[in-house]
Amino acid sequence: MKNGKLALAMALLTASGTSVSADIFVWGGGDGDWGNHALWIGPNGQVPDSIVDSATLGVDNADVTLSSNVALGTLNVLNGLALYNIEHSIFVDGDTQINGGGSTLVLRDSPALRELDTDTLLIRNGGLLILGDATVQADEEIVIESNSGIYGLGVIEMDSTTGNLDIGAGIIWAVANGTETDTLVIQRTASSTSKLDVTHPNSSLTIWDNKTMDVRIPFFGSLGGRLWVSGGSSFLADSPIIAGPGSEFLMTSGGPGFGDSSTIQAASAIDSYGHLQVGGHATIDTPLLVLRGTGELRDDAVLVLDTTATVFDSFVAVHDEDGEGDGGGIEFRAGTTTLNVNNGVSSVETGIGGWFDLDGIAAMTTNISDGSSLVLDVEFIERFESNDYNGTLNIEGTLDLVDHGAYDAWNNLGDVFLDTGVLDGRDLNNRGLISGTGTIFATLYNDGELVADGGTMFLKNIDLDGDNSGSELGVIRAQTGDMSVSNNVPSNQNFRGSMFIGDGAGIREVFESNLSLYFHSFDGSVGSLEMNSGRLASTRVWLNSMFSTAGDSLISVYGTDSDEYIRFGSEGTNTITGMLGLIGNVTFEEGADFLGEGTIAGNHIHRTIDLDHGASLGDVSLQTVGQLTLGQGTDGIGHASVAGLTLLPGAELVVDLAGEHDGVGHDRIKAFDQVMLDGKLVLDVVDGFSVQTGEAFTIIEGSSISGGFDQVDSVGLGLEYGVVIEMHDDRVDVVITCRVDLNQDGLIDFFDVSDFLDAFGAMEPAADFTGDGLYDFFDVSEFLDQFGAGCP
Repeated sequence: MKNGKLALAMALLTASGTSVSADIFVWGGGDGDWGNHALWIGPNGQVPDSIVDSATLGVDNADVTLSSNVALGTLNVLNGLALYNIEHSIFVDGDTQINGGGSTLVLRDSPALRELDTDTLLIRNGGLLILGDATVQADEEIVIESNSGIYGLGVIEMDSTTGNLDIGAGIIWAVANGTETDTLVIQRTASSTSKLDVTHPNSSLTIWDNKTMDVRIPFFGSLGGRLWVSGGSSFLADSPIIAGPGSEFLMTSGGPGFGDSSTIQAASAIDSYGHLQVGGHATIDTPLLVLRGTGELRDDAVLVLDTTATVFDSFVAVHDEDGEGDGGGIEFRAGTTTLNVNNGVSSVETGIGGWFDLDGIAAMTTNISDGSSLVLDVEFIERFESNDYNGTLNIEGTLDLVDHGAYDAWNNLGDVFLDTGVLDGRDLNNRGLISGTGTIFATLYNDGELVADGGTMFLKNIDLDGDNSGSELGVIRAQTGDMSVSNNVPSNQNFRGSMFIGDGAGIREVFESNLSLYFHSFDGSVGSLEMNSGRLASTRVWLNSMFSTAGDSLISVYGTDSDEYIRFGSEGTNTITGMLGLIGNVTFEEGADFLGEGTIAGNHIHRTIDLDHGASLGDVSLQTVGQLTLGQGTDGIGHASVAGLTLLPGAELVVDLAGEHDGVGHDRIKAFDQVMLDGKLVLDVVDGFSVQTGEAFTIIEGSSISGGFDQVDSVGLGLEYGVVIEMHDDRVDVVITCRVDLNQDGLIDFFDVSDFLDAFGAMEPAADFTGDGLYDFFDVSEFLDQFGAGCP
C-alpha cells in the first residue's frame, strides 16, 4: 500500500470510529443514503466503512447517495444502479468496477484531495463514470470496455508503474455536467509510467461545447478510433499523437454561443494515417503535422494549420458537398514555414468558392519531392479569395493547379524553383521568379523572371511578354541552363523585356522555340537580347532594339526559306564583340546601328545575307559561307559597308551591275579593313536595265584585297556579254566584255573559236554559253550564233 493511500485510510477509519472487518456489504434496495443501515445486506448495524469492506450496489434497481467519506476494500456498481458521491471522498484499497448498462458512479467536487482513489477502475458493459469537477486516481490501471465511458470534467490521474489508462472500445467524453470548470485533465504522477491507450478501433476521445481535454500523459501506440472535437472545444496533448490508418479526427464547430474554432493541439507532433473530417471552423496546432491518410471538408469548412512544418504524404482531401454552401478551405498560420509533399499524389479538392492557402500568411516554403505530386482542385490559392502567390515553391515532383475556367489563372509573385519538376494546370502569370530545370505545361505569361539553371527548362505554352498588365517587364535567362519553348500554336511574340543567353563559360547555353521573336522598343520600353557564347534558335528573329553579343554566339532560324529570317532592324543598336554566327536568311536594314569590333558570320551555305542599301556594320566584320546580296530586300541596288569582309569557300556574292536605287547605279560593298575572297561571283542586272561592252564597275573596296573568285557567273548580264574581273590592291572591278571574244583581244576571229573549243573540251564555264551547266550541242550552236552576230 502506498504511503498516501495508507494515510487517507487511517484518517477515514479514525473519523468513522469503527473497527476493521472483512464483511461484504450488498445494497438491499431503495433510493436513499449510503449510511442507511437498513438498506444494506450484511452485518447488522453497520455500513461499509473499512478498507477491507467490499460494497456492492446492484441487487435492486435503486440509486444511492454517499453521505460521508468512506474507505473500502472494493467497490462494485452493477445492474444499472447509480452511486452519487456528492462532496465526499471514496477510498478503495482494491478495485472498483462499474459494470452493466446504466450503472453509474457520479463524482462531484469535494474538499478532499480526490473524490475517488482506487487501484483498478474497470468500466464495462455500458457502465459510466460521471465527473463533476472531480478527481479520480488509479494506482494500477483504468480499463474502459464495451461501450462504456468516463463523462464530464475534472481530473483523471494515473499513479501506476504497471498499468495504463486503456479506453478499449469505450469513450472519454469531456462535456459540461453541471460543472464550474471547462477542462478534463488526464495526467499522471511524477513517479507513474502509465500511458493513454487508445489503440482500439472503437475507442473515442470526445470534447464538446467549448470544453477542453488536456492530456498530460504519453500515448501508448497509435490512435485507433475517433478523436471528436466539436463546438469550439480543444484537445490538448503534451506528447506526440500518432493516428493509425483506421483512426478519425472529427472536427466540427458549434452553434451560437460556442467558440469560433475547434482545436487539436499537440506539443511536438501529429502524425495521422487516418481520416480527417472538418465541418465549420477547425484548427490543428502542432510544430510538426504529417497527414498521410484522407480528408473531408464539408461546405464552408475552414481548416487552419497552425504548424511550423506540415507534411502531406499521399494525403487526399475531398469536398463533401451538401448543396448548402461553398467549398471549404485550408489555410496556414503565420508561424508555418514549410509544407512538404512526399511519396505519391497528395490532393485537395475544396470545390467552387474553396481555397488552399498555398503561401501561408508569412510566405511559407512548399517542397514537392521527386516522384510526388500536389494537386489543388480549388478556386483560390489564398484565403482572401485571391490567386496571388507570394511564397517559395521547390518542385522536384509536380504541382497541378486545376483549371476552373477560361479566365482562371494564378499569379506568381514569389519564387518558384524547379528541380526537374513540373508545373501544370491553370494559366500562370509570372511576376516573380521561376528558376531551375523542369517543365511548365500551363500557359505562362511572363512579366517576371524565368531562369533556366542546371539543365533544360521546358515551356509548353508561353507569352514571353506577359499580360502587359503591370509596369514590370519579363526577364528570360538561359545563362546557366537551356530553355526550350514549344507553344501549342506557334505565334509572333513582341518582346519588350530582357533576354540573356549564355554565360561565356563551359558548354554553350541554348534558348530554342517555335516562336517568332521580335525584339522591339514600344510603349516606352526597350526589348533587349544579350548573348555571351549562347545560342538562340527560333522560327524568326527580328532585332530592332538593344542587342549585344560576346564570345562565340549563334542565332539560328528554321522553317521554310520564305518564312525564316534574321533581321537587324533600322531602330536597333547592336554591340558585337567576339564571333556571332548566323544560320538563316539574314537582312541588315539601313539605320541599324553597330558597335564593337567583332565578326558576324553566315554559317549556312544555302542561306542568304542581304545588306540593304545604306546598311553599315561600323567596326564589325562580316564573313559567310553562304550567299551575300546587296539591296535585295528592297528589290534594288545597294551600297553597304563593313569593317572587314571574308567570303569563305562555297560562298556566293551576288552583285547587280545595272539598276537604280536612289540614284545608285550598281551594287557596291566597302570594307574599311581587309577583304578576303573565295567562292563564286554572280553578276546580274535589275529588270529594265542592261550593261554595255567596255563598262567597268567597282564592286568591292577595301584597305587590302586578297584571294579571288573560283567561279564567275555572268549569265544574268545577257548571254552575249562576258566579264573580266580585275583585282587591285584596294578594290575589285568588273569590266564588261564581248562574250565570244574569249581571249579579250578586241577581235572576233579564229583564236576565239580555238579558245572555245579548248574550254568546251575541258568543260570549263567559259564554254557554257546557254548557262544551263551542261556542255553540249546547244552551247556550240549559241557560240556560233553569237560569233556570227559579232559583239554588241
